[in-house]
Amino acid sequence: MQHNGTQFVIQAYREWVKNKKKSPLIERIRAIAEQQGQFVRLYKRRSGEYEAVFSSSPGYLLGESIKHYFQHVKNLIFCEATNDHHQVLLVVIKDGHVFSDTLVSLDQLKTELLPLTTLKMKFQIVVSGKAGTTVLSKKDPDFFFPENLTISYEHIEEPLVSRLPALPIVKLLPLPLALKSEHLSTHSLLATSIVIITALILLIGLFTYSTHTQKPLPHKPKKLAPYTDYVTALQSPSPKRLLNTLSGLITTLFQIPGWRAHSITQNHNEYVITLQSDGGTLALMQQWATHHHFHVVLTENGVELHKRLSFPNRRAITHLFSLQELCENLMDAIQQKTFETRIQLKQTIQHHETQESLLAIHLTDVSPQQLQTLMFIFNRLPIVIHQIQMNIGDDSLIQGVIQLSVWGK
Repeated sequence: MQHNGTQFVIQAYREWVKNKKKSPLIERIRAIAEQQGQFVRLYKRRSGEYEAVFSSSPGYLLGESIKHYFQHVKNLIFCEATNDHHQVLLVVIKDGHVFSDTLVSLDQLKTELLPLTTLKMKFQIVVSGKAGTTVLSKKDPDFFFPENLTISYEHIEEPLVSRLPALPIVKLLPLPLALKSEHLSTHSLLATSIVIITALILLIGLFTYSTHTQKPLPHKPKKLAPYTDYVTALQSPSPKRLLNTLSGLITTLFQIPGWRAHSITQNHNEYVITLQSDGGTLALMQQWATHHHFHVVLTENGVELHKRLSFPNRRAITHLFSLQELCENLMDAIQQKTFETRIQLKQTIQHHETQESLLAIHLTDVSPQQLQTLMFIFNRLPIVIHQIQMNIGDDSLIQGVIQLSVWGK
């Protein structure tokens, strides 16, 4: 996006990287840049970690520009409507770092902010421009952000983004310059070549000197990056998409003429539905199933519908939450804002620098529409749904279990 000739970058990829040795650190940054973009900004923190920001486009980081404008505020929600008033620029600062900087439609704004209501932290809310009449305004009856999580609310009449300065500290640099600016540039090609040639000469000499009786060196397993499991787990469909699809699927199953869905099992992208006849014929059910792209399977226990769907992976989650706080807030949100549930914490598994807690959410007498509440609570959180098993009663209410894992540090 561009304002007054200044190119501001949104939706940049952010990751914290750390390594005591320079070479592995550089390799990690280069590897991320290969996938996320060759324009980079590195911020070294007191802990020795680098907050690395990547984009495929050059320009100035909007999120960091907002953070500097408000003098490094700790927790902030900033909104500004675009000129057509159909979309909103949203920047969220959490714990002094950019948590989100994106462009969302007005009807998606509440969904985007809902995960913040599960955290035990307070935010300053700033709305600029005419957005104040429609977005997060306390005069708006739809204003939903909890007052107990709001430090202050401010409306700036004049749009702010067009007045932001182009600060050098938030400018994205080509990867080589970004590395050099943090004294992370590698040796010159000539020096590297000399080192390689010298190493080869030594290797040949050692090989010539060695005898056949020497034992081979033990194989050292390749070290995995500390966040590999976390990144891999979250390269999966979003819980919001899965639950939204399931809710729509259940509603569709109510339309089978002469048949009733008894149970639904979802394993990743595969669905198995068991049916009970209410006087309907197999021929009529087969016709309905074909029209709705289901595969009919006859088993010794009755009739099943099978379906496989393809889901895109979610947008990358670039921040690590405290696992304990996330689980506590998640449980509170589910029990306070939803229906009759019982949450079971099964176990917590350590994965290098991250942890995974396995949870089971037991649902009682839930309508398909009430699944939407869970969908909004789970949105944008590091949650992976593994399996959903549900039974549908004669009253169309659902009882079942959602097996999921929550990731954090």
